[in-house]
Amino acid sequence: MIQSFSEGKLLKQNAGLIVTKDGLIIASNSLLPYSGDFYQIFIEDKPYRAEIKQRSIDTNLVILSVVGDDFEPADFSTRVLDETSRIFILTKSVSLNKVAVTATDLSLGNSSSDNLRLTLASNPAMYDGSVIIDQDGDVWGLLDSRNTQFPITTLESIKKVLKNSNLLILDAT
Repeated sequence: MIQSFSEGKLLKQNAGLIVTKDGLIIASNSLLPYSGDFYQIFIEDKPYRAEIKQRSIDTNLVILSVVGDDFEPADFSTRVLDETSRIFILTKSVSLNKVAVTATDLSLGNSSSDNLRLTLASNPAMYDGSVIIDQDGDVWGLLDSRNTQFPITTLESIKKVLKNSNLLILDAT
């Protein structure tokens, strides 16, 4: 769970993906507004202050870091998506007295290697930056509701952003 604040007020909250054991996290750029002055990440319900390392406007991703050395990176799925795939939008929200985790079913249609159409019962913009998982709990990526061509930011896109940042090159899939 990532939360952004300005002058002590919560601006936005949604999910991100831990990509390295030492605390590099990737999230939707729109989740972390430029007007934010404080970014907080909950990992296993423990809060960490996050620092923005780099923004990528082209991919709508932001790289954050938190101090630590034993985080569990996300397990990315290696399967190919098709019309029979079951995938879900995973969201987590925090209020004063509870933490709620919700998995919303996504429908896929007319899928190919370079195009994917998602069907949501509600406004996809409200899920922007949410983590996409499959029925086994493996991560597909992040939902980017502004990208109408391929609205899931995949591991390959994340690797490119990290490589271009000079912060890290991911060798594993």
